[in-house]
Amino acid sequence: MTFAKIRQLLDNLKRSVDSLEELYSTHSLDFPSLDVPFSKSKAEDLARSPDAVNMINVCVASAFQILLTMRHPFETLCDGSSIYQLSSCLRIAENLNIPEIIRENNSPDCHVNDIALKCDVEPTKLARILRVLSSHHIFTETSPDKFANNRVSSFFDSGKETHKLKIEPAMKYKDSPGIAGYIGTFTDEVAKASSYLLETLKDKDHGKSFAPDHTALQMAMNTSSVYFPWLEEPSNHYRLERYADCIRGTSLWDPPDTILEGYNWSSLAPGSVVVDVGGGTGAPSMIIAVEHPSLSFVIQDREPVIAQAKEHWNNSKPDIVGSGRVSFQVHDFFKEQPQKNTAVFLVRTICHDWPDHLVTQILRNLREAASPSTQLLLGDYVIPYSCNDVGGEVDIAGAESSKVPAPLLANMGKASSNVYWIDMTMQVLLNGQERTLSHHARLMCDAGWRPVTLNKRRNSHFGYIIAECQ
Repeated sequence: MTFAKIRQLLDNLKRSVDSLEELYSTHSLDFPSLDVPFSKSKAEDLARSPDAVNMINVCVASAFQILLTMRHPFETLCDGSSIYQLSSCLRIAENLNIPEIIRENNSPDCHVNDIALKCDVEPTKLARILRVLSSHHIFTETSPDKFANNRVSSFFDSGKETHKLKIEPAMKYKDSPGIAGYIGTFTDEVAKASSYLLETLKDKDHGKSFAPDHTALQMAMNTSSVYFPWLEEPSNHYRLERYADCIRGTSLWDPPDTILEGYNWSSLAPGSVVVDVGGGTGAPSMIIAVEHPSLSFVIQDREPVIAQAKEHWNNSKPDIVGSGRVSFQVHDFFKEQPQKNTAVFLVRTICHDWPDHLVTQILRNLREAASPSTQLLLGDYVIPYSCNDVGGEVDIAGAESSKVPAPLLANMGKASSNVYWIDMTMQVLLNGQERTLSHHARLMCDAGWRPVTLNKRRNSHFGYIIAECQ
């Protein structure tokens, strides 16, 4: 029956490609090419629409399952055992500003000798690194040892000038969309911590602990500090600047304006206050503030992050800052919440950082500060099982599962891999995790909140759970 399954997967792939082509034809567009640099366009916007994402996900899941079905197991295991080499090469390309160097060359491609000269590295070693990336369609090798940006590599081009980045490397992450910072963070401290996942799991003292200072990070970095205080140490200034950009990058898990679909912001009375708890630089709040000018916002975070948030808003939206509609507050969310007159507590990509007992503490502090009409909006991945979970989830509006065409995995397999990468990231950095809907709901209830609605973008595992006071 194996060939029958392969043909099912091929049928899924063909139907999705046909549907995608029809969608693009109705808009008189062609799908973006892998071979040319990324540019903001109607074709790229359409690729992020819910209909297109559904078709693309089926294509990705089907193609990957065909690959894994037909390859010899040893080849699959070789890939899995060596995937860190791809991450290492990607780290080098981001850190050495290679997309920027190629862009500034003012020609379709650039010889590795010229790239290496600007990076001050050995060219034959760099060529081998770029060949790994181009073999995975990150950059294009146009002729021997000549490389060009393509749709993927150009996407993490910061747009900055390389001669300025040599003088001030962290400037790369100032007022940037977050892609370079995301890559840099995940291929540096996250990758290094992940390499100690086994040792931590087997450790007699820390292996069964959920304390945020008993993680792989401490072992990898030889520190006793929790991740966030560690980032704020003077020796990690560059990492801290990069992390702020990384957090902006998490807004790209779904289109940035998805936050507008997560809650009915128009239902709030003029002057209502939204508190962005642990809000980082406040990227989602900025999107809401632009679309709903009658609302006010409080961005809360640790002191160094609040300094970054002020700078980001003053550079990006000085008019909103000047109007007094946004304020910034240094706050530790493990302590009493000072904002009492709040319409919505926005808690986006915060709970996944922490183990259960600390999530309950965060949410309970918000519940104790809430008025009877205050609502909690929790934005995080709602992690699925790879098998069908019949009747295992909570019964709230929006919790219905999407149908997946056979014989794909219930979670869409490779098309959903990012949620599991993030889950492992949270484990190695802070002993946090991504959670199923029932897990989220249980922690909310334990903290005095009653989940009522899940607003989840179609074909995405990221969702916004609305909860009311119990």
